[in-house]
Amino acid sequence: MEFFLSGVKVVMARKYWQHIAFLMFGAAALLFFYSYMHRLHPDVAYMDSLRLLGYFDDSETGKKSIFSTWNQGQHRWYIGQFFVYLNAKFFDYNIYLSALSSGFPIVVTGLLLSYEQFRTISKIEKFEKSPAIVYFLSFVTFVSLFSLANWEIYSLDVGAALFLKNCLVLLYWMGVDRALRNEISSPVLNGILLFFTPILLLFFVGGWVYAITISTMCCVLLSRPSTDAAKAFKKRLLLLLVLSLACYVLGKYFPVAAGIGGGYAPPGLVFKFSNILESFVLGFSSIFIGGETAVEIKISIAVLFSIGVFCVLALVFLLVNLFNLRDRIPFIPVALILYSLLTLAAISIARGGFDPVAIMSSRYYMDFSLFFVSLLWLSIIVFGNNGVKFASAKVLMLMMLPLLIIFFVGQFYTGLGEWKKAPYRNAYFQEAVNVTLGGVKNSNDVAILQSDDYSARNGVEVQRKYGLGPFA
Repeated sequence: MEFFLSGVKVVMARKYWQHIAFLMFGAAALLFFYSYMHRLHPDVAYMDSLRLLGYFDDSETGKKSIFSTWNQGQHRWYIGQFFVYLNAKFFDYNIYLSALSSGFPIVVTGLLLSYEQFRTISKIEKFEKSPAIVYFLSFVTFVSLFSLANWEIYSLDVGAALFLKNCLVLLYWMGVDRALRNEISSPVLNGILLFFTPILLLFFVGGWVYAITISTMCCVLLSRPSTDAAKAFKKRLLLLLVLSLACYVLGKYFPVAAGIGGGYAPPGLVFKFSNILESFVLGFSSIFIGGETAVEIKISIAVLFSIGVFCVLALVFLLVNLFNLRDRIPFIPVALILYSLLTLAAISIARGGFDPVAIMSSRYYMDFSLFFVSLLWLSIIVFGNNGVKFASAKVLMLMMLPLLIIFFVGQFYTGLGEWKKAPYRNAYFQEAVNVTLGGVKNSNDVAILQSDDYSARNGVEVQRKYGLGPFA
């Protein structure tokens, strides 16, 4: 008994018990995710997956190597193609299994972020003995990551690849942060990080390379390494980031993979520069509530725009206070905010110029879902730091309060709405399964599979030929 009690004391003294809360949040989030996925039950290839199946056939028949498909037009990478290839090769193209696997990179991302939040906040004197605020931030993180606003990406077999991409970027940033602070002093580990830089940017992140590279470069430039080894790492990393981005840009001259169409130009819509700013601001509101849900509960564009404007004002006020911290600014939340802003801007230009509300689509949520989490994270750090005037920090935290209320209310309605709609979305998947089994006969079948005519017909025939998906 004494041995057991002494063991408990050691665990409590070392604060291992504090991380149990993070594991509990992760387990609860996974349970919720799998319960939802059981209702949604996506089990059919549609959209881009049908085109990617064509690459599997080309590789199996020896027509073209899967490595020749790097240039995907808007994306130059391998992660999507390889996910489909490996699933088809070893699992008979089990779409539901692949969709379920999305939960693992998401929960790992949540646990990594929770650890980083604990590391950066618990060392602040004001929160050292009371880490409850860290648990609350971790809870907000998991709510954001597992939001049902993500439903469209959850339903795709390549969704797991996209969530893995985000998880790898976070791990990379954590490594870079530690190398710059000389917490990783091993030349071998630093070398691995540098070696991984072009691999990550050229093969794993696709069209997000610009936002990720610029975010990383900004945070690296803001860093103040104190040792010669860390300073040398900083110079080498910046050079590699520039060279990797240059290689990606030049990659547009690499042969384009089969089935890649032209640019985005929705029928009946005209590109307007005035729409870009509106789209950018509306993008912030989509962090709090799903686009479809906002329409269903009749929230006006004016209200959504106001939420976005208030979010921008909170960001500006945070940045003003953040400069007082100087070299104590944490790497990860700043990188996440920069990444979210750059992605918002890119989507606003590419899609919002045609339709400002398009940015609130489910498929874009995952790219800036952590903006509010990072905003709250930095606000807590500012509030707890003695280098910032208390009155100013208090105003910042008061600005977070209405945003928190809007976030929880919006996520509740989004989750409730998507939970109720899951059986109806499953009915669509069953209709798509019937089209796949019966073959693509007309334009209506193509529309159901949400693909172009060639990719829809070819993707269905590839599944039939190899006994994949519904044919397994």
